[in-house]
Amino acid sequence: MKAKTLKRIFFWPSMLGVLTLVGLVGALIKDGIFEYLALSFLSVPLIVLFYFKVVKQ
Repeated sequence: MKAKTLKRIFFWPSMLGVLTLVGLVGALIKDGIFEYLALSFLSVPLIVLFYFKVVKQ
């Protein structure tokens, strides 16, 4: 088995963190379309969690 580098291990968790941060800040700052964009950004981690907990089990 190939050894995993730190970049490969932490890439997707950090991307989920960035999406969550952008979603939270966007929901606080702007109104209108930005609220829906923030909602979609905040729902991505929940969808990933649902996929790995329910679908892949």
